[in-house]
Amino acid sequence: MNKLSGRKKYFNVYGVKVIVEAEYNYEFLQQLDVEYGMFEIMEQFQKYDISFVVESKLSCGGEVLITKCGNRMAIQEKKIFFGGININNPLFYIDDFRPYFTSVIYYNLVLLRNVFMIHSASYSMNGKGYMIIGDSGCGKSSLTLANILSGGKYLSNDITYLGEKEDKIKIWGLPQVMNLGDLALEWFLREMEKEFWRFCKVESEYRYNKKPKTCISLNKEKIENLEEDLKYIIFPEKDLNADEPRYEFIDISCAFPKILSQIKTFDKPGFRKGIDTKIYLSNLEKLFNKMESKITFVVFYWTKNHKKNIDVLKKICTD
Repeated sequence: MNKLSGRKKYFNVYGVKVIVEAEYNYEFLQQLDVEYGMFEIMEQFQKYDISFVVESKLSCGGEVLITKCGNRMAIQEKKIFFGGININNPLFYIDDFRPYFTSVIYYNLVLLRNVFMIHSASYSMNGKGYMIIGDSGCGKSSLTLANILSGGKYLSNDITYLGEKEDKIKIWGLPQVMNLGDLALEWFLREMEKEFWRFCKVESEYRYNKKPKTCISLNKEKIENLEEDLKYIIFPEKDLNADEPRYEFIDISCAFPKILSQIKTFDKPGFRKGIDTKIYLSNLEKLFNKMESKITFVVFYWTKNHKKNIDVLKKICTD
C-alpha cells in the first residue's frame, strides 16, 4: 500500500464545510466518493466546520475513545482523529467513520437551519417529495428503489433532513448507497432486471445483524437534485401474505409519535455543546404545526409485489 502525504477531500454539504484527510488511500475513501461524491468540491477552503483525520497512529492528545472496530479516536473542537490497526477493516467506514461524519453534518445543519434528521428514505415524483419513515427492515429502501426505477428520483436512503424554507416544508437528502436484503435484491433482479441494471451498480456486500446486505449505488441521472418540497409522509407496514397492498390516511396526531420515534438525536460524543434543547424542541413543535395543513400522512401496508405497491402509491397521490 502506497503512503500518500496528506490526501484531502473537500465536501460542502448544504453549506457545511468538511475536510477529510487520510494518511493512506484506504478503502473507506472510495466508499466516501460513492456516497458523498456529489458534494465533493475541487476548490480548497481555509475555513471549515470540521475535519476528519485518519492515520495509522493517533497524533493528538487529550481524551481518547475506543471505537466499535477497536480503533482509537479523539475529538477536538473542530477535528476528529481516527487511528489504529483496524482502520483497514471493511467495517471501519460503516461502523466508525460514517456515523461521525453524518453527525457532524447534522449538528451543523441544526445550528445553521434548524433542520431535523429523520431515519427515513425519500424520493421525488412529478415535483413532489415522498418520505418513507420507519424502523430498520420495514421496507424503506425497497419501496423507494421500486419507485425510483419506475420514474422517480432519488433523495435519500437512510437519512433525510426535514425543515422549513421560504414557508414550505422541505426535505434534503444525502447521496448514500442503498442497502438491500437478499430477498429484495432477488425480486428486483427477477421482476425489474432491465431497469435495475440500467440505473444501479452493485458496490459491495456485507452483513448487518447477521443478515446479508448488498450496497448499490444509482446513476447520476437518478440523483439530479437532493432538495424537494415535501408532500407525502408514508409509514410502511409489512403485509407479505396479502394479495393486494392497501393504505389508510391518518392525521397529525397519529403521525406525530411515528415521526418523533425516528428523529435522530446527537448520540455521538462531542456534539452536544451549542444545542439548546428547549429551543430545539420548540422549533420542532412549530414545524409540526405547519406540517399539519401541508402534508398528507399515509400508513401503507405493502406486499411482496412491488409493482402493485408502486401502482397503489401512485393512486395515493391522486386521492
